[in-house]
Amino acid sequence: MKYIILFTIFLSNNLYSQTQESIYERISLAKSYIDVGLDQDAIEVYKSILAIQSDILGEQNPELVKVLFSLSDIYFNLNLPDSSRVYLDKALDIQYFNFLINQKKYIPTYERLKSVYSSIEDSNKVMQIDSLIFTLNDLDSSFIYLKKDSLLTYPNIISLKPQIIDSTSLVSDYTLNDKAVELINNGISLLNTGLFSESISSFDKAVRLNSNIVDLDYLINIEYGDSSQINHLIDAFDEIQYFDSTITTQNLFSAILFDKVSKSKLDIIDLLDTYILLYPNDIKGYLYNADIYFQIGNYLDAIFYYYRVLRINPNHIKANLTLAKCLIEIKDYEGSIQLLSKVYDLDENNFDAKFHLGYSFYKLENPHQAIKEFTQALLLNTNHANTYYYLGNSYSLINKKKQALESFSMAIKLDPYNGNAHFELGKIYEIVLKKKLALEHYKLADKYIDSHELNYIYGLLLYNEQLYRKSINPLRQFIIYEPENIEVLEILGEIFIKENRYPEAIDTYNRLIDRSPDSNLYYINIAEAYYELANYSMAKVHYQKALILNEENSDILLRLGSICNLLYEYRNAQEYLNESISCGHTSKDLLFELGIAYGGQKKYLPALIALKEALNYSLDDPILHYQLGVIYKEMFIFDLAILEYKIYLNTYRNDPIAYRLIGDSYMNLLNYQDAIINFRKASELYNDEDINTLYNLGRCYFYIEDFKESTKYYKSIVRIEHNFSKAHGELVNTYYALKKFKEAKKECDILFMLDRPLFNTIDYCYN
Repeated sequence: MKYIILFTIFLSNNLYSQTQESIYERISLAKSYIDVGLDQDAIEVYKSILAIQSDILGEQNPELVKVLFSLSDIYFNLNLPDSSRVYLDKALDIQYFNFLINQKKYIPTYERLKSVYSSIEDSNKVMQIDSLIFTLNDLDSSFIYLKKDSLLTYPNIISLKPQIIDSTSLVSDYTLNDKAVELINNGISLLNTGLFSESISSFDKAVRLNSNIVDLDYLINIEYGDSSQINHLIDAFDEIQYFDSTITTQNLFSAILFDKVSKSKLDIIDLLDTYILLYPNDIKGYLYNADIYFQIGNYLDAIFYYYRVLRINPNHIKANLTLAKCLIEIKDYEGSIQLLSKVYDLDENNFDAKFHLGYSFYKLENPHQAIKEFTQALLLNTNHANTYYYLGNSYSLINKKKQALESFSMAIKLDPYNGNAHFELGKIYEIVLKKKLALEHYKLADKYIDSHELNYIYGLLLYNEQLYRKSINPLRQFIIYEPENIEVLEILGEIFIKENRYPEAIDTYNRLIDRSPDSNLYYINIAEAYYELANYSMAKVHYQKALILNEENSDILLRLGSICNLLYEYRNAQEYLNESISCGHTSKDLLFELGIAYGGQKKYLPALIALKEALNYSLDDPILHYQLGVIYKEMFIFDLAILEYKIYLNTYRNDPIAYRLIGDSYMNLLNYQDAIINFRKASELYNDEDINTLYNLGRCYFYIEDFKESTKYYKSIVRIEHNFSKAHGELVNTYYALKKFKEAKKECDILFMLDRPLFNTIDYCYN
């Protein structure tokens, strides 16, 4: 063990010696900053030195005093006396602490003196010396003297003379404490041996001594055993009242034990109320009741009991502090500030009081005072994430974005799961146009908190950055709680259209129509969604509704014309398209659709005129040339049809339909060789599986009297689709031409079963 301690000391000394060099460098840097007037930078350097020394040497090491002096001087020169005083107070605490600890050197002398008085059986002197030894031994654990005088604002210096420490009241207090602690320890020992009644008696006596040390926290923190032993003890307390009237504190202990096994809070409160009736001047009952009410969120009842505590002991720190927290919960921030200021006067090292002071000023929208309180709170506890968070919020209120950003960053460093801090950081990054960082923090905030405001801001930024799919979820969450928000509904509708989520887009725009039935844009977007879903009838209905609201909208008229063409309502299409033209709108698309509308009504000449005019907008448009080919073919101008199809094929080289239409045109021109070339190209693109193309090839070969080749194509058709009667009919003719009468007769028999009318038209079969 000795070697382990020596090694630890050596390791600490070695670590500090390595760090000392870094500290010297930092001190030089800080002095350089001061020389050039960068006082704030110097403060940050000295704070880092203070943190390093505290970690390695401990928070009460005298080495820290020099750095505290330097920080105090800088703040004083900056005309910030309050901040300067904070660091001097800290230095004073360290010096006072070491002064007190040095008194422990008296212990060996007192031990020897105690032995002398013991030998002559002077019990009074022995008791006095025991109290002194107890006090001195306890200096480094409880710091009972580490408390500043509230009037003088500096420590009460304890004289090194033993007779000043050795006062009558001090001896009596500690004798009472010793006795109470001894009774509690005896009670625990008896409890562990199963002697519950004796244990209860010992506990009862300890409490009735009313010593300072055995307070409520002390009683609550006693190790009463596991849940089984606690339940046995509860039963014993319940029974003892019937046979031992001297036990009067059973209700207090029962309340503590009920709490430990998670029994009803109302039952605990009933027990405490009974105890209060017996001991109306004992703060433990009031304090415990107040704490219970505070835990369950019944702040008004908690306030009542905390005030009862303060009537007995106005300077009770916990009662003042928790009462202040109750007032914060009911939004009485002025009242909480008064109580918290009192707590801080009683205990200047009370971080909780400083933090809640800052919070109260923050809620009162007094950011400057809040910043001051939060900053001083951080001097008492540098690792409290919420202090940095609210400090950041306070800086944001006065538009100090850089300081706010630093504070929120520290809050996240200490607590990475602080969603609110991530949210606030995201807002700052968005303001300074660092959108990527803003999105990262919004994403983390969305992971840890559920915030209506976050859903809106995060969703909107994702939308503006064109991250449409990612923006859907936060915006949807927002609209759940604010279903009437037109702006967000419009954004969602637009996103659903962009993301091809057409049913959701239709639902969203229908909701918007319920709120604004006169917006033609909503009808247009619904119509577009139906159009993309190939539900042309519903698309037409909604475009017509949009047209009612804007009768001369040429774009809507064009769209209606196009949809009517798709629905084969060519006459309606013609009317809509001509009306669009009358509104002063002419375009390639409009003329193209008009050509289709005329063509669908077999009005080929106006269709040809419309398509030719459309070509003026784009001579190289292959689709226009294709449609011209269709019109020429319908007009039996096959040579011009072929030319138009070939222009189309310059762009779409692998379109089998175009080759088949060229083949049809050549066949109509009786140019069977060129027809065969184009039909074979079409069949190749169809993988020789298109029956109509194969049938036309068979016909072409028949016309040039190549009956064998013609038969091959007809046979390939019936292999693909045996019931294709026209192929069987042609096979009768080819077999007959090849003088294969038996095969021809078989085809007649098949045709008789498949298609009797066709059978009757073939002389060979009929005869």
